[in-house]
Amino acid sequence: TLNNTTDPYTFNFIPSVGQPSLNESFQQWRAFTYQGIINYKEEKGNHKYGALFVAEARNSKYNTFGASRSHYELPIDEISMGSVEKEYWGTSGSSSQATQVGFVGQLNYAFKGKYLFDLTGRYDGHYYFAPGKRWGFFPAVSLGWRISEESFMSFAENVDNLKLRVSTGQSGALAGGPNQFSSGLILYGNAYPFDGVSSQGIYEGSEANPNITWEKATKYNIGLDFGMWGDVFSGKIDYFFETRNNMLVSPSAAVPTEYGIGLSQVNDGKMQNQGIELEVRSRKRINEDFNINGGVIFTFARNKILEIYENEATRSNPNRSITGKPLGTLFGYQAMGLFQESDDKNGDGVINADDGFPNQLLGGTITPGSIHYKNLVDMPGETEPVIDANDKINIGHPVIPEIIYGFDFGLDYKGIYLNALFQGATNSNMYINGSFTNYFGEVHNLTKENLDFWTPDNPNAKYPIVGPDGQTFNDAREVSTFYLIDLTYLRLKNIELGYNIPGSWLNRFSVENARIYVSGSNLLTFDKTRGLMDPEQAPENSGTAQRGYVHPQNKVISVGFNVSF
Repeated sequence: TLNNTTDPYTFNFIPSVGQPSLNESFQQWRAFTYQGIINYKEEKGNHKYGALFVAEARNSKYNTFGASRSHYELPIDEISMGSVEKEYWGTSGSSSQATQVGFVGQLNYAFKGKYLFDLTGRYDGHYYFAPGKRWGFFPAVSLGWRISEESFMSFAENVDNLKLRVSTGQSGALAGGPNQFSSGLILYGNAYPFDGVSSQGIYEGSEANPNITWEKATKYNIGLDFGMWGDVFSGKIDYFFETRNNMLVSPSAAVPTEYGIGLSQVNDGKMQNQGIELEVRSRKRINEDFNINGGVIFTFARNKILEIYENEATRSNPNRSITGKPLGTLFGYQAMGLFQESDDKNGDGVINADDGFPNQLLGGTITPGSIHYKNLVDMPGETEPVIDANDKINIGHPVIPEIIYGFDFGLDYKGIYLNALFQGATNSNMYINGSFTNYFGEVHNLTKENLDFWTPDNPNAKYPIVGPDGQTFNDAREVSTFYLIDLTYLRLKNIELGYNIPGSWLNRFSVENARIYVSGSNLLTFDKTRGLMDPEQAPENSGTAQRGYVHPQNKVISVGFNVSF
């Protein structure tokens, strides 16, 4: 309630402690999808024609409503049975709506099954953008040549399939958030009292960008499919290259802090991505009773930021510049281990320049057991070596792995079969902080490793000295290689051992087929995370992680019996 007896006016909080209160809320989310498809195919002699047209519209609506009352005289769970005084009433509500429309057209042609042509175009519109900027057209074309069908390939009797593929096209990406094309106006209550009555207020939260539009990626791909010896050996290899323009980036690094208002994103970023994909499979019938098969999949992709907003302090420093490095690159200090008591030369309990080490201008006091950072750069004007932001470097790979791989194998002998799938990734790092490193702030179970912190009797500990608040000042508060985790892993994703019961046994029971099996998932994992996290579940949009936000992968063992009649 407003207290107009004070100067300036104040608001008094009305507690409801001691008497019942009731809150009720309602949420509704509705999504509608409308789709129409026209498909045409025709074959005349050596010519095959095809056409496809798809139109799709999506509309979703979300709304919430809530009501509350306090100071109930009787504990009756009905909103209408609460206090009649208006100051004990409360309501809330919100709503949102999203719409998008898309059209897809495709034309394809094949001559003698050897020469293939495909032309595709998308025309998409989305509510994220301002009128006049909502629609984007994204074409693509691909060509195929089945070399194995040519007469000059008659000498290669063992080649069953050899196909060359070339494609290029443009795709649109929806990034950022909605309504950045208009000023972000924020409405709030209790802004200012006029004549003893509280009024609402409004302020501009962000500056508008009416030109914001689709991100666009121009892609190129060349690939080769092959199969040999009756497809005993087959596979494909692809090289891809992509340039992403119109990337939505924040221009905040280009304006001073005193600018005083948030900025909408702008389509000024540029990035390239390239890599290879390889898949090889083999299957072989050894004899009438024994069959084996297996395959390998390998993908390598590396991106590089070509244009992005960054301030001069980082752009002119090759160790800290974002431009030219992969998206999500981690920057931090190079850790050299932990300071020891022997490093405190004068015995005052503090480690600094008096002991022959650079001063750390990061705040706090350095003591034995603190992380020792490396001084990499001496800036002009420094009278003595110091550790500061200029000593940050690229300390690892982004969290999204550059290399993803997997392999599987299977065998079948007289109805007994074994199938297994391994998958893994590498060239990926994550920085741990929060609940991984602050023991007193830990709300989840500690690991045994967490308790291996520095003490004079434990100088080779994995973790720094524990401070009064659970961590020393230069513990996880500064990003460094000390808490960098390698997310490389190899996992036995699935394995199954079973037996297909012979049909001669089943005919008398009118059973078509039957099998018994035992299978497992996530049974083995080889990684370098020291048990701190599941390497497969690292969040893709963040370079850091805290414990407790992702449920670990479960190991599952199943035993079953399948019968089909």
